[in-house]
Order: sequence, then structure tokens, then C-alpha cells
Amino acid sequence: MTPAIEGTDPTRDAIRSALRSVTDPELDRSIVELDYIEDLEIEDGTVTVAFALPTAWCSPTFAWMMATDARDAVSELDGVGDVRIVLRDHMHATEVTRGVNEGMAFSDAFETADGDIAETLATLDRKARLARQYDAIKELADAGLDDAQLAALRREDLGFEGGRAMSISTSSTSRWMQTRSNGIWRKPRVSESSRGL
Repeated sequence: MTPAIEGTDPTRDAIRSALRSVTDPELDRSIVELDYIEDLEIEDGTVTVAFALPTAWCSPTFAWMMATDARDAVSELDGVGDVRIVLRDHMHATEVTRGVNEGMAFSDAFETADGDIAETLATLDRKARLARQYDAIKELADAGLDDAQLAALRREDLGFEGGRAMSISTSSTSRWMQTRSNGIWRKPRVSESSRGL
């Protein structure tokens, strides 16, 4: 954490922006986008983030992951001296809130836990990666690539901007496909094809 400097509290927008990187591990979507954040308090370098999940019985492992990720994301902001996370309306709100704020390991906060959450996190990461790959292949197929073109696709065929694939050129068709701003593939318009896009 950055030491708090009097009068330099982070803004609510900066905190919400930092929290956009925190995802629900089951849905692989931002907790900000999912509207889980209920309250933000900022006072003298201390930030309190209160959040609630869609169900009171959501997996405590998932709740823990979101709470620790939120704490870590906000703690990186300039002017933040301390971060307090509050899980609301959950059957394990007390254990998660206390454990995360006291820096405990998951297995210490939940005495009946069978180990820590590393294996669960690795499984969720694999599932999320597969889901993103499926979505990308579906969008490419919808944009007109056939099975042979998809199978022959290489990283070099992709054009990247800001770490995201934004265009594709396939040697078998010598055409470019651009993406809209939201990352959805589409067939190029005639005017784009004539410009070599």
C-alpha cells in the first residue's frame, strides 16, 4: 500500500476503476459490471469497500477470492493507507470480512476448509480461458472463417492493440477482419476491404 498523504484520498472513480479488474470467478465478469459494489467510503487514506453477491449462499471460496482481489486492487492506488472489505448479506460474511481484513489464509478463516483456494483458482482460470477461447472461435466463425481457416490460424495472423486481438488476416483469404470497439468480430465492409483493412 502507498502511505496515505493527508488530503490526497483517491476518488470514487479511481476506486471503481481499480475494482473493474476484480472478477466474479464463476462468471469471469467484473464485480463493477455485475453491480456487486454497494458502498465506498473514503476517509483519511482508509477505503472501505462494501459488496454483496447475488445469493447469500454463493461459494465462500468465490466470495473470498473477490474480497481479496478487491482489497489488493484498491491497495495499489495512490493515497490509500488501508483498505477494509465488507461482505454483506452472505451466510459467511463474518468469516470472509474478518479473514480478509486480518490478512488470514482462507484455511485459517474457515477451519473446516480442505486446504487453501489455489486449486480452485487454477480450475476456474482454466474454465475461464476455455470459455474465452470458445467465444473467440464462435465470433470468428460467425465472421466467415471456415473450419480449415480456424485450424490454420496462428498468433502472427492477429493484429493487437492494447493487448487485445483487434484484427485478423488469414493467408488463405488475404482479407482483414476488424473488430468493433466491444471486441466482437465482424465481416469487413467493402470500403474497408478496398483500403486494405
